[in-house]
Parts: sequence; structure tokens; C-alpha cells
Amino acid sequence: MLETKISQYWIIAKWIALWFVYLFYDPLLIRQPFDVSAADQVSIATFAVRKTEKYRLSLLFVRPNGLEHILEQEKTIGSQHHDGVPIHLELTIKRNRKVISNTLLTASGIDWGVTFSLNGRQLNTAERLIRIVELQPGNYEITIKTTHNNEALEGIETYISYAYYNHTP
Repeated sequence: MLETKISQYWIIAKWIALWFVYLFYDPLLIRQPFDVSAADQVSIATFAVRKTEKYRLSLLFVRPNGLEHILEQEKTIGSQHHDGVPIHLELTIKRNRKVISNTLLTASGIDWGVTFSLNGRQLNTAERLIRIVELQPGNYEITIKTTHNNEALEGIETYISYAYYNHTP
């Protein structure tokens, strides 16, 4: 009898934990290789939003090894103190298959760094913010496209990141 009660409580506790994860955890983190040196390169992310939240769209430039190489790279990609080479982009956001935003924008500078693992490699990156967007519940398709050639960025391994943004001031 006691074992039955414990078993029932354990099942209830599991369901509560699953509902908590479902309601409060938004694990959106999509990273894709993205060639920012050539025009007409496209990255598309599709995902569902359950509640109104903010999401960060950004570019991740893989840092080379060694301080000398990093300082050389910063002349091109920029830093927190200077903008570097601008990247011209077209950002299209669709909610439930309808275009809700189509914007031409320019991303420049470096805002912070991010380290992540990919295929057994540890990548240290400099992050350039594209835009922080607030999205309401729905099914989304976000398309980011380069609009200009940018030879200065050729050879720099770059990723695009779509991520949940939980920053509160």
C-alpha cells in the first residue's frame, strides 16, 4: 500500500516537472554556418514561439589562436571600440506564413563573445548583434540574407545565431 502511494506521488511529481519545463523553458538556440563575404547568402530558421519573448539574432566570428592574430582580425570584424567592416543584410520575419517584417539593415562592431562546441571543436567567437526582436506566439520563419559582397571578410569562419534572449535590465 505504501509503495503504491509513493509510486503515485512519483508519477505526479514527474508530470509537474514536465509541465514546468514546457511552460517556462524556451531552448531556442540555432547556429548555422554563414558566408558573410558573398552577396545573396541565405540563412533560414523555423521555430515555434509559445509566449511573447525576445530573441537575439547575431553573427559569430570564430576567433583565431593567439593574441596577435586576434588583434589583426579585429581590424576587419571590429571590436567594442570600433565598428569594423559593416555587413549589409536583409531580415525577413514571417509569422504563420505571413510577412510581418522585411528590413534592410547594417550590422557592425562586436558586442560580446560566445564560446560553444561544434563537432568536437571548441569555438571561441566574437558576436555581432544583428537585431533583438520580440516575437508573439506563432510559427516563425526568419530569413537573413547578405545583400553585398564583402571581400574583407573572406576566409573568416562565421556562424549565424538565432537564440532566446532573456536579458532583463
